[in-house]
Amino acid sequence: MKATKIWLKATDVSSLLEVSQTFAYGIISKLNKELEAQGYLVIPGKVPTKYFMEKFYGIEDVCEMPEEEREEWFHA
Repeated sequence: MKATKIWLKATDVSSLLEVSQTFAYGIISKLNKELEAQGYLVIPGKVPTKYFMEKFYGIEDVCEMPEEEREEWFHA
Protein backbone atom coordinates (compact mmCIF):
# COMPACT_ATOMS: atom_id res chain seq x y z
CA MET A 1 0.00 0.00 0.00
CA LYS A 2 1.36 3.43 -0.90
CA ALA A 3 0.95 6.35 1.50
CA THR A 4 2.21 9.89 1.69
CA LYS A 5 5.37 10.23 3.75
CA ILE A 6 4.87 11.45 7.30
CA TRP A 7 8.25 13.24 7.23
CA LEU A 8 9.96 15.13 4.42
CA LYS A 9 13.75 15.31 4.14
CA ALA A 10 15.79 18.02 2.44
CA THR A 11 15.87 16.02 -0.81
CA ASP A 12 12.05 15.95 -0.82
CA VAL A 13 11.69 19.65 -0.03
CA SER A 14 14.36 20.52 -2.60
CA SER A 15 12.52 18.56 -5.28
CA LEU A 16 9.06 19.88 -4.42
CA LEU A 17 10.11 23.53 -4.29
CA GLU A 18 12.79 23.32 -7.00
CA VAL A 19 15.44 24.82 -4.71
CA SER A 20 18.92 23.68 -3.66
CA GLN A 21 19.29 21.20 -0.81
CA THR A 22 21.10 23.87 1.20
CA PHE A 23 18.09 26.15 0.87
CA ALA A 24 15.77 23.24 1.71
CA TYR A 25 17.68 22.61 4.94
CA GLY A 26 17.14 26.26 5.84
CA ILE A 27 13.40 25.93 5.25
CA ILE A 28 13.26 22.76 7.35
CA SER A 29 15.19 24.46 10.15
CA LYS A 30 12.79 27.44 10.13
CA LEU A 31 9.71 25.21 10.17
CA ASN A 32 11.15 23.10 12.98
CA LYS A 33 11.83 26.23 15.05
CA GLU A 34 8.19 27.22 14.60
CA LEU A 35 7.07 23.77 15.73
CA GLU A 36 9.39 23.84 18.76
CA ALA A 37 7.96 27.22 19.76
CA GLN A 38 4.52 25.57 19.72
CA GLY A 39 5.79 22.84 22.07
CA TYR A 40 6.28 20.04 19.55
CA LEU A 41 9.27 17.73 19.40
CA VAL A 42 11.12 17.84 16.09
CA ILE A 43 13.59 15.69 14.21
CA PRO A 44 16.55 17.67 12.85
CA GLY A 45 16.71 17.50 9.06
CA LYS A 46 13.08 16.41 8.68
CA VAL A 47 9.76 18.24 8.75
CA PRO A 48 6.25 16.79 9.08
CA THR A 49 4.60 16.65 5.66
CA LYS A 50 1.32 17.98 7.04
CA TYR A 51 2.99 21.09 8.51
CA PHE A 52 4.99 21.66 5.34
CA MET A 53 1.80 21.51 3.27
CA GLU A 54 0.07 24.01 5.56
CA LYS A 55 2.92 26.50 5.26
CA PHE A 56 3.19 26.43 1.47
CA TYR A 57 -0.16 27.55 0.10
CA GLY A 58 -1.30 25.75 -3.03
CA ILE A 59 1.54 23.22 -3.17
CA GLU A 60 -0.84 20.27 -2.88
CA ASP A 61 -2.52 21.42 -6.10
CA VAL A 62 0.63 21.33 -8.21
CA CYS A 63 2.99 18.77 -6.65
CA GLU A 64 2.89 15.05 -6.18
CA MET A 65 3.97 14.35 -2.64
CA PRO A 66 6.65 11.67 -2.23
CA GLU A 67 5.30 8.27 -1.32
CA GLU A 68 6.74 5.36 0.59
CA GLU A 69 5.81 1.77 1.20
CA ARG A 70 3.82 1.16 4.39
CA GLU A 71 2.37 -1.85 6.13
CA GLU A 72 -1.30 -2.58 5.52
CA TRP A 73 -2.25 -1.32 8.99
CA PHE A 74 -1.10 2.19 8.11
CA HIS A 75 -3.89 4.52 7.07
CA ALA A 76 -3.02 8.06 5.97
